[in-house]
Amino acid sequence: MELESELTLPSGTWAVRLSSFDASIGKLRQFPGIDVLPIESPSQNCIWIKGETLNERVSKALRSLPDAQRFLVMPDNSLTSWGETVPRALLPEGTWLPITEWLTLMLPTAAFAPAVQQRIPLTLVRSDTPAEANLLKVTWSVWRDYAIHAPQIRLNQWSFAVSDQGEAVVRGTPVAPIPGIRYVEQSGIAIPSGWQLDPPIAVASVRKAMSSDEETIALISKSGAMEVIPLSAFVSATRSAVRLTDDSFHK
Repeated sequence: MELESELTLPSGTWAVRLSSFDASIGKLRQFPGIDVLPIESPSQNCIWIKGETLNERVSKALRSLPDAQRFLVMPDNSLTSWGETVPRALLPEGTWLPITEWLTLMLPTAAFAPAVQQRIPLTLVRSDTPAEANLLKVTWSVWRDYAIHAPQIRLNQWSFAVSDQGEAVVRGTPVAPIPGIRYVEQSGIAIPSGWQLDPPIAVASVRKAMSSDEETIALISKSGAMEVIPLSAFVSATRSAVRLTDDSFHK
């Protein structure tokens, strides 16, 4: 294992290049003065991170980043690999964001509004022709424990949003094979699986009567109460996103 002390660490501005996002980046947010530049283009997709201070704790966090290329940044923004003297490339230009701000953008937001009073009475009854569920409401810990061990090829089917009350809503088919409340979502209105509106009402009419925004999903409970979730709160299901979200609960 590579060992470094503050006596042998290089000084000055440093930078690392990562080929993809990894949850271990979150370890760097505890240090001041670190910025991030994500690059997405036809020629490359990567993440650059830079900082002004390099001590043993920062170096340890950088070494934990998988497949990270580490560089020193020269005054002319040329890059040399640690332990070398010949420049290899230039630090890319772009809009660098403070790492705390960038990580916030990467995380799902607390999205559940309190149950709101619907403007028309709604009654749900058992359905004779239940449709396939495509949305799952589940406690955060159950979703977290499942997602961090599930293969990414399976997670690719879903997106999720999370509330600060410890609940997650997972969209996609088939629904995740974990305990929770299954819903059938149609045009932004989600009704518990196996139930239907009584009398049957077109989803568009329900949305209009509730003044529900088209950029939201309304979860209707068996009692007729409604919770509203912005579509912008949903992020792609990856183990990294789940781990970072879980970290945000323990700040």
